[in-house]
Amino acid sequence: MDNEPKIFAAWLKKFIKDDKKITAKALAKKINCDPTTISSYIRGRTQPGYNVRKAILEVTKISHEQMMTEGKEILAKPTHNEPEIEKRLSELEKRLSQKEECPRTDITTERHRQVIERFRQKELALKINEELAELEDLDKDKLLSVLDYIQYQKKKIIEESSKKRTSNGEE
Repeated sequence: MDNEPKIFAAWLKKFIKDDKKITAKALAKKINCDPTTISSYIRGRTQPGYNVRKAILEVTKISHEQMMTEGKEILAKPTHNEPEIEKRLSELEKRLSQKEECPRTDITTERHRQVIERFRQKELALKINEELAELEDLDKDKLLSVLDYIQYQKKKIIEESSKKRTSNGEE
């Protein structure tokens, strides 16, 4: 069975972000929702219900069959940056495995790959991973300080996003 939500998200991302046929803001206005909701659909974080998907397809003048075909094609294509990202990831893994005081296992390597795969912006994920690998030589207290800062920033972003949704009447 097709993974329609994933196919829809891939199609919508291409339609809005790559082809620039409509902005998320304009689409949101036409279907009476917040632009952040459209962004969540694009990222696959939330899935629109049948009626919302139908409304989006009507606004974009795309049939369900065309969306499914285009979405499947998008998912089948590797992104153009993957070979370079794969090369840099391999270099990162090599560096990690060369640290004698803390030998790495295939599990750790796989975890790095999984983190990068979860990001839509793989290049950014790889840069973050590379920076974190460089921090490994810091003492435990400094690493905990970095972790605290990341968690603080994450919490702040979530709170700001929640406030924005609340002020827009979403929650």
